[in-house]
Amino acid sequence: MGATPDEMTNELWYLRRGEQVRGPYRWDSIARNAGLGRIHDDDRLSRDQNEWLAPADVTPRLPAVGALAGSVHDERRSSRRLAEAKVPAEQRAGADRRAAEAPEVINRRARSERVWQSLRPGAMPNSARLPLLAIGLALSLSLALAMRLSGAPDSVAPDCRAVAASGVNWDFCAKPRQQLGEQDLNGMSARNAQLSGSSLANARLHGVDFAYADLSSTDFTLADARQARLVGASLRHAVLNHARLTGADLSFADLSGASLVGAELSAARLTNTIWTDGRVCARDSIGVCNAQ
Repeated sequence: MGATPDEMTNELWYLRRGEQVRGPYRWDSIARNAGLGRIHDDDRLSRDQNEWLAPADVTPRLPAVGALAGSVHDERRSSRRLAEAKVPAEQRAGADRRAAEAPEVINRRARSERVWQSLRPGAMPNSARLPLLAIGLALSLSLALAMRLSGAPDSVAPDCRAVAASGVNWDFCAKPRQQLGEQDLNGMSARNAQLSGSSLANARLHGVDFAYADLSSTDFTLADARQARLVGASLRHAVLNHARLTGADLSFADLSGASLVGAELSAARLTNTIWTDGRVCARDSIGVCNAQ
């Protein structure tokens, strides 16, 4: 057996234990496991599954004990780490060696373990756990109720091809220069839509959602836009003469150069609204643009 170390490393060997044959394994794996005592005296080794040799017969081919010392130390250190982590012994046997862990990693793992220990049964008295369970249950119920109430089962998906009508959804649609005067558009949604230059004169817009829409130069003359949501909308140079904007939310909207002759703004929210003359309304502005 005069093979060189490289040739020995690339050799493939089979291991027979009782009636079970395993492999093939590279010779370096056989040598490492033999050095760690994982190959038993009654095991048999073979390269061709015809001639089977006792481990003692191939002992001269194994590396010197000193060459295996570092491997043994690494394997044992890895096994200790896994044992501390409560990894089953059968999984520790074939665990890969790892580099030493940084102190912050060890500290973080220790903190995590302390938290989990505190949550395990018996870690705290029942008198301390019950209030926490009650709070958690209350929060879960509140969240479920909020999600149920916020859900809109009748909501309509955006459809830019849909004809303008009450309840239509034009969110994010590009619809400039629409002629929608006199129409019933109550409950319409056109958030972030492009509707600049359109005509909504005398349209019924009660409860519409035009948040962040581009409504610049749009005609709202005599429109009924009570309770409309116009948050952040661009109404630059829009005509809102005699429009009903009672209770509308115009917070952060841009009304630069807009016309509001005779418009009804009672209870309209004007927080940080850019007014027709360019000044910004104060946060508590309701119905009237108070200077900041």
